[in-house]
Amino acid sequence: MLLLHNDESTLSDQLGRADLRNELGRAIARCRPPHVFGLHGEWGSGKTSFLRQLRFELDHIKDGEDGHGLTSNHFGNHVVTVWFEAWRYQSEPLPVIALLQEIRRELEQRSLVKRLSSEAKKLAEIGTRTLLNGFDDVAKLLKLEGLATKGLQAAGENWEKEHLQARLGTDSVRDFLEKAVGGLLNYKARDSQEGTARVVVFIDDLDRCQPGTAFKLLEALKIHLSLPNCVFVLGMNQQTVVEAIASEIKRDETDAATKLKAEAYLEKICTNIWRLPLPQTIHGFFVDLLTDQPDGLKAQLEKVLKTCRCLPPNPRRLKALANIVNRLWIGLQDKDRWSATMAQATLVYAYVYQFHGELFRRWQWDRDYLRRIVEFAQGTQAIGDLDKAEGFAGLIRPKQQLEDDGTGAAATRSTFPDPSVAGVFWITPLIQKGGPYHDARPDDFTPLLDLGL
Repeated sequence: MLLLHNDESTLSDQLGRADLRNELGRAIARCRPPHVFGLHGEWGSGKTSFLRQLRFELDHIKDGEDGHGLTSNHFGNHVVTVWFEAWRYQSEPLPVIALLQEIRRELEQRSLVKRLSSEAKKLAEIGTRTLLNGFDDVAKLLKLEGLATKGLQAAGENWEKEHLQARLGTDSVRDFLEKAVGGLLNYKARDSQEGTARVVVFIDDLDRCQPGTAFKLLEALKIHLSLPNCVFVLGMNQQTVVEAIASEIKRDETDAATKLKAEAYLEKICTNIWRLPLPQTIHGFFVDLLTDQPDGLKAQLEKVLKTCRCLPPNPRRLKALANIVNRLWIGLQDKDRWSATMAQATLVYAYVYQFHGELFRRWQWDRDYLRRIVEFAQGTQAIGDLDKAEGFAGLIRPKQQLEDDGTGAAATRSTFPDPSVAGVFWITPLIQKGGPYHDARPDDFTPLLDLGL
């Protein structure tokens, strides 16, 4: 059976991050709001899955996924969570309005009204509805203020703005939101023995937003939503968000000065950034993604990968690579699968196919091009003009095997590229000298090339 993997998030912790989840969960549940946490991770590192798992343990959310082994309300019963996918609203002129509406919707669903007796329900509904309607008033007021700053405010809008301000009384927007959220959290405060009732808002994919949208959301957290009953958790690639801030605040300064200011800006808003670790069991995660066949693909690759770090340390990329390996392995004839080197050949072929399209096209056109790929992987010198001309421009060889140059000294320096940098030729250790498949030959790949994938 062909096994293909999608890129959907999951509640199953396949990367062994329970310790980090427990540590961050306790911090969120026990901190003194207002507080903004950041979770940094590269694209494809599993941020959304991690945040969904964390949300479930903070506040049980039924979403139809079972068998994940998580414990709901693991950190107490005083938390209500809200999920906000920032990039969905990047075309909105004021994304904070969409955020307020999402908070309102979630608090309305959790309202104490649904749990009261019929006698108390009518009175509670009046108070609850007043608080919920207040969210709409705040959103409308913020929208009018945004229009006013652009010089688009008409006389009718002036009247409505003044009318809304009168309804909100002398309180500022922030003060009103604090009271509204506190009133709607009242049932949590009564139920809980663990700590101050709080709304925890997960803002996912902040780094996928247009720079202006990301900046506006961060400004809103600072100006309007720094509330003593709200905690925010930002899922982001920190460097990407810093670059977005820099593009918004850039003046007549050097790029370095602007970047430093952008980093300081993010630090002021988000004082507690946690870093999602790279997977420590890359080979195990990858092997589990492979089609389970009786001819030993899993066993062969697990044996190789335990001693050879030749895979990109990114869950999303590993899923994509596993999909190609599975497609190839299913397509091969039985006699070819039993070849002693076919598992390694399939991995190399799938890797080049998935991540280095230019090299693959050359290889598909000229089957002897494999020799050039192996020579590049085994190279000890910096990439030269010939390498660039033959398709290897921009590629980085990861850690190389040390060789004796005949004098007893190591002739090859080891290199450790940044795992997040594009263009790392991760498969290098598998096919360089001293690697498990350093004697790869063009004939080994004939069955794979004949598939026409």
